[in-house]
Amino acid sequence: MELQNTTKVGDNAGRAAAATVPQKCLCRLPNVFDRVIELPLSANANVMIYNFVGFYCFVATSTGLTDGPVQLHLIRYSPGMIKLIVGEPGMVRDNMELDRWRYRLSELARPELALVFCKDGLLVVIVPKSATRPV
Repeated sequence: MELQNTTKVGDNAGRAAAATVPQKCLCRLPNVFDRVIELPLSANANVMIYNFVGFYCFVATSTGLTDGPVQLHLIRYSPGMIKLIVGEPGMVRDNMELDRWRYRLSELARPELALVFCKDGLLVVIVPKSATRPV
């Protein structure tokens, strides 16, 4: 059995029917990935997430990091889109790695005020929240 195209090349009715079908527009949703935290752990790492009233607290066993200084790198992609990357000093990554542990933060989160430390094999990241929504 041969499939036939019902719309002919010069057929105006076929074009009119195609014009009435709503076209899907690939636009960025306003609330998707506005604020993201990325830890230097694999995507399936066991990370405890504590969501308190005034702050987030992330606790994980750090296999790749040593005790000592850990830095936060804040990357602003566009107004309102912030990525907080946790890593060792001098390690700045702006590329997208697939096997990284990520968590979407709420719009109340203040990643620019985040704190991080690594002690006795535990990586602890604290991200404060604001009391009101940003304008």
